[in-house]
Amino acid sequence: MKIKYLLSILLVFSLVAFGCAQKTPESIENIKMEKNVNEDLEFKQMCQSAGYEWMLMKPTQDGKFIKDAEECMGCMLEGIEHVCDKEKFNEMMEAGMENSMSDMSSMQHMAMTAHAGTRNSVDVHMYKVGFIRPDVQPGKEVLLKFTINDIQSKKPIPDLEIVHDKIMHVVLVRNDLKHFDHIHPKILESGVFTVPYKFSSSGTYRIWIDFTIDGMQHIVDFDINVPGNSETGEKDSLNGLKVNFSPPKEIVAGKEIDLKFEIFDSNNKPIPITEKFLAANAHLIAIDEALQEFNHNHDENFNKDNIISFKYKFLKAGKYKIWVQFSTEGKTKTASFQVVVK
Repeated sequence: MKIKYLLSILLVFSLVAFGCAQKTPESIENIKMEKNVNEDLEFKQMCQSAGYEWMLMKPTQDGKFIKDAEECMGCMLEGIEHVCDKEKFNEMMEAGMENSMSDMSSMQHMAMTAHAGTRNSVDVHMYKVGFIRPDVQPGKEVLLKFTINDIQSKKPIPDLEIVHDKIMHVVLVRNDLKHFDHIHPKILESGVFTVPYKFSSSGTYRIWIDFTIDGMQHIVDFDINVPGNSETGEKDSLNGLKVNFSPPKEIVAGKEIDLKFEIFDSNNKPIPITEKFLAANAHLIAIDEALQEFNHNHDENFNKDNIISFKYKFLKAGKYKIWVQFSTEGKTKTASFQVVVK
């Protein structure tokens, strides 16, 4: 009896010990998770109290995504830097943001980007963006249709933010940097956006879609081939106006420069810009010859003179084409220039 009793006690102790061994790591992990949640909630409150947006995305350093980093909840500072570390956030706050953000103060606004190529859809951030490819022919008007759905819920995104007067900006250019256009789809139904368009010439085009959700800009590009051998001249929308461009003597990648343009009529009389184009004095779009670098910038200084000016930073060396768009007498004017970045 005593032996059986002792064996029973030993068995009970063994089971208890085994259970503790199994549960202890889980319990420790739960404590860690609880601590992380509390830290996140505290960090979130600090972020929002400072007037910034709390969101899920990869962390950044100097406005660029940190390689191999995973998405995390963090604070989006000035629409440029996504900080997931509370201590780093505190350091930046203690520095008054001025020193910490000095290298980024003139940076083009950071966007979530994705390249689809010839695919019909691509994931960007928390959304799946689709392109319903039409049967295109040169000179034939077709309907360009784009869809945006939440990746997790698969539900269509009903609302896009209005940015520079439009909910979506679409830029098209052929792969030889000719036949540029800047158009604006409208919402057809929840999550579906369309715009009629006519490709004037054959060739392969890249289409960039630029939209904003919850303060975050997203840029996705698709490629489309227009068959045949049709070729037409590029559109001239200046109608006699001249746009003089005075580039810096040397343009170096990564260095901020001033891009200045002046508007004149055929008699060299300055033509002031007295009306806004899409809620700005002017727009600048820059694309490199490899179609990999795309930037959409704005001159917000509406001084009603004949000068257009952008502070700009080309990110990589190479050949670029830039398009400057403004409005006079209710009509959009577009001038293009080529630049070499060292």
